[in-house]
Amino acid sequence: MLSLAAARASAQSAQEVLARVSEVYSHAKALHIVARREEVLTREARSTMAATIEYEIALRGAREYFARSKSAGQESLAVSDGAHTWKALPAKKQWMQVAAAAVESDESEAPDPRSQDLHSSLTRLLAGRYIAIAKMAENPEITGEKDVKIEVSAIEMNSSLADSLFQFEPGKGWSEAEMLLLPGEEHMLLTGSTAANFALKTLGGESVTLNQTRGKVVVLDFWATWCPPCREELPYIEKLREEFAGQVQFFGVNDEESGTVKDFLRKQAYDLTVLMDGKKQVHREYGVSAIPTMFIIDKQGVIREHFIGSRSESKLRQAIQAAVAAN
Repeated sequence: MLSLAAARASAQSAQEVLARVSEVYSHAKALHIVARREEVLTREARSTMAATIEYEIALRGAREYFARSKSAGQESLAVSDGAHTWKALPAKKQWMQVAAAAVESDESEAPDPRSQDLHSSLTRLLAGRYIAIAKMAENPEITGEKDVKIEVSAIEMNSSLADSLFQFEPGKGWSEAEMLLLPGEEHMLLTGSTAANFALKTLGGESVTLNQTRGKVVVLDFWATWCPPCREELPYIEKLREEFAGQVQFFGVNDEESGTVKDFLRKQAYDLTVLMDGKKQVHREYGVSAIPTMFIIDKQGVIREHFIGSRSESKLRQAIQAAVAAN
């Protein structure tokens, strides 16, 4: 944003502006910004205040982040040390923790709005959308202007950030929640929605449609062999698959090469049925951009649980038991 303003001040072309912003932010290995942002949208000579947001965002590497946003009196926190992710609502003294999900990145595609958590939203707000536009745009033009006022109280780029920034400790009297949605994330989860039908093939070439499983509880686990939290969760999945045999159909959904998946399953001695989604059509249909992501679908085809990031064996068992008992 700051680079964008500087570039526009020198009356550069749209292509030059995007290239400069993309260069600055694409090569940042660590970033920390504390700021207050005001947007004013101008249309037909009329100015309307669109939003005022206080935010703080810190990024280090691919998986560590700190994100804080305050708007209209509501403050939200999202923190990750790379292995765990915490979410918190300070005003309600509520917090939750899950294993950090690994991000499946495909920068050539527009992000699915269902995957907009606080961290990804602030990252895109800061620079992500400009980087994406710079990579995809052909002969871009500046067709309108939006005034953005940013009061920056601290900015660090490619500096050494304190480890404590990527840790979270709940305050005294805070309560842990099993599921916590931050403002703006309400449409991120598909819980309560009818599961979209799809057709995929197993590793053995057998065609499977979701609708053919109607009348049985289904667990869809989106995973990959390279994903650390997925590998940690898979032993639970295998154990629960055996425990609920005959009552629940477990499917792993994977977008890797079939040979890679076959080798992994053979070495780990897993019997999980894996559906191959090489073109990521089902990933997109279900808004999956981070893994593991799991859907527990009841006998009527309704999504009972939508988990992003891994859960403990006991929590998964409890959720599956609830779906089995529901109807």
